[in-house]
Amino acid sequence: MVFRILKHTGIYGIAICLALICGFKSASAQDSLIRYAITEEGVFIYHVDNPPIGHGWNLYARADGEDEFTRMNDEIISGAIYPEQFAGMVGELYQELADVVQGNTISETFIRFRSNRVLANLYTFVDPDIARALGRLFVDTTHREGDRVTYRIVFVNDLGIPTGREQTATFTLRSHDIARAEITEISNNGYNVELEWSFPVMGGVDDKVIRFDILYRPEGITGFQNANDLIILREDERHSYRFTFTTQEMNQNIEVAVRAIDITGRDGPESDLVNYFVEDNISPSVITGVESFLEDDSIVITWPVSPELDLEGYIVYRSRMIDEGYERLNEEPLPVLETVYRDRDVIEGNQYFYKISAIDRSGNESALSSAAMRRVPDRTPPPAPETLSAEFMESGEVELSWTMPEIPADFSRYIILRKVPGDEAYTQIGGDSFTETRITDSGPATIGFQEGQFYRYAIVAADSSRNVSDTTFTMIQIPDLTPPDPPGVIYVEGRGVELVNVSWDESSSGDVVLYRLYRAEHEGEFAPLTELQRRIRNFRDETVEPGLRYRYAVSAVDSSGNVGEMKVSEPYLVRSYDPPRRVRNVQVRTDNQQLHIRWEPVVSDFLTGYRVYRSAIANGVYEPVFESVITETEWMGELTDQRYWYRIKAIDTFGNESRPSEPVRAQ
Repeated sequence: MVFRILKHTGIYGIAICLALICGFKSASAQDSLIRYAITEEGVFIYHVDNPPIGHGWNLYARADGEDEFTRMNDEIISGAIYPEQFAGMVGELYQELADVVQGNTISETFIRFRSNRVLANLYTFVDPDIARALGRLFVDTTHREGDRVTYRIVFVNDLGIPTGREQTATFTLRSHDIARAEITEISNNGYNVELEWSFPVMGGVDDKVIRFDILYRPEGITGFQNANDLIILREDERHSYRFTFTTQEMNQNIEVAVRAIDITGRDGPESDLVNYFVEDNISPSVITGVESFLEDDSIVITWPVSPELDLEGYIVYRSRMIDEGYERLNEEPLPVLETVYRDRDVIEGNQYFYKISAIDRSGNESALSSAAMRRVPDRTPPPAPETLSAEFMESGEVELSWTMPEIPADFSRYIILRKVPGDEAYTQIGGDSFTETRITDSGPATIGFQEGQFYRYAIVAADSSRNVSDTTFTMIQIPDLTPPDPPGVIYVEGRGVELVNVSWDESSSGDVVLYRLYRAEHEGEFAPLTELQRRIRNFRDETVEPGLRYRYAVSAVDSSGNVGEMKVSEPYLVRSYDPPRRVRNVQVRTDNQQLHIRWEPVVSDFLTGYRVYRSAIANGVYEPVFESVITETEWMGELTDQRYWYRIKAIDTFGNESRPSEPVRAQ
């Protein structure tokens, strides 16, 4: 397991950590937080309890054969009480700890470090000075290897009074040998050297090893230096380890070794030295900022100078496609400061893509740069198609054919267009990649060709640079064998009794050239009335007679002379909606029980007669005396006891009634 550390003056500090380290769980058969290790100085006794600041502990020991525990320490063992004291006890390691906990002041560093129990536990075994600053280490100089000793830790408060918390563990003191690591593989990727090694697993026995150091020595350097700026933590059940470190130079030999370090800070034996050549196998960085422009008949490619220190030069690649097919243009790399390349082997109308790579003195080549594109303009259009002809086939299609005087090398396609004369826009046929000199046209989509309709065709040749030739035209009329469709609705509208206005919707057939208008009196036979050009679809009939009913019919005639079915209107009565004038000078008299009413005649060409109305009161509701219409200008009736008021209305042939006359009454 590897932990990030910071490096200052050769001493290491941990920047991240985990819980209690691996070997501690096998430190004793008892469930204890006490751990020991034997060195030349004595027996290192550790604990990982975290008493409050100012509290401490006393260590008691009892060897086999002894009845009582003997206190080992003269003074209470406690860690730093004040931040400044803590900084002084850890010495050069202080800055490491400050960086780890991101402490800006001594007080902040001290408080944060103590409060982070996981970090403090790990540091307890990484360096003895930190263990002493935390009050977690005492060196027993009384007992020796082979002794079986029971240790008891009694925690006390700031007055030296036991707090009631104790830790006890019994050990048969054994010195430990630090095993030798074995390097199994080494490789590099540029400056990064990856090292693999093996180390015996702990196997349930606390061998006191906590971490590894990697030592390396570049060629020509006398002393070894630490390669790892990470603390490499030993794991109790792990056999293989891997670590990557960075060298300062490539293309040189280095010597590498691995050694294990125990919890007292004692170095184990170094592995066998491995001599390794750090090959320069890292490619230069990718060239950026590649540009291209046209100059005369050439394409010029430029790019910035590469910042690589071991650069040999540049390779220029070209392709007609952006993602593949790139070919090298220069056999020898261009010099480092020569960042311009002129490509003269280009063809008008072609599009070219260029990529640049950098190559170093070890032969490593970078990935290709992003592509710079440039197209050589083609301003010469192809020749125009000739002998364009159009023929209507029995299948109902039009076959077009043409010839080309020559086919240029950059010929791309024909653009074939069709429209009806009078329309503004053409419709393209044959798609966007048609290259044959014959095509069959099925006509406008969904409707096909319309009989009798004229169609105009245009064709141009295009090259790959989108230059187009002059346009060649032809026109064809589709044979018309089918009469045109009848016109749409016929509208008949009267204008008094002297004329009728007739209009109609146009026929849906496109080849109509004129319309024929017919008229019939009521149920009589239709007779031709007039012929009108197709754009004129209304007629004023001034030969009508009032009171007669007329029917009108319209048929369409196409350009081939086909006459379509007649469209017949509803019958229309020629009539006036203006009523006769008011009846005037109405007189009434009585004679021998007879009532005589006379009035002045109403002069009108369409007068039918008169109708007599009466009411009990002058301004009441008048009812007709009889339903029939009289043609005389007088009326005689029987005189009754009821004296009525009378009014007269004039009636014309169209049913229009005049306003009623002034009311009169028999005296």
